Amino acid sequence: MAEECGETNAAIFWADFVQFGTKCVSDKKVEKSDSGGNPLMASWIRQYALVLEFLGMLAVLGYVGYRLDLRYGWSPWGLFGGLMTALVAGVYRMLREGRRLNK
Repeated sequence: MAEECGETNAAIFWADFVQFGTKCVSDKKVEKSDSGGNPLMASWIRQYALVLEFLGMLAVLGYVGYRLDLRYGWSPWGLFGGLMTALVAGVYRMLREGRRLNK
């Protein structure tokens, strides 16, 4: 792969790829994406960020619902309401992000 780009050392090729964000494929330069790196890696990073955001919403809103249960004696309904709110917000966020990526 490094020979295709005119490089004799694969380490130099990868250092150039990381530093300048270009990659040689069959003597053609492919520019980096807007995210600043490999487009496939950027896609994975965005997906992991969405998952972590979703889990964070579940944890925070679940905890708020649990605290409402303890304070007002609503037993399972505060926790259930918090988790359902987080679920709806998370699905909405994922759908919105999916529409944005498909444009």
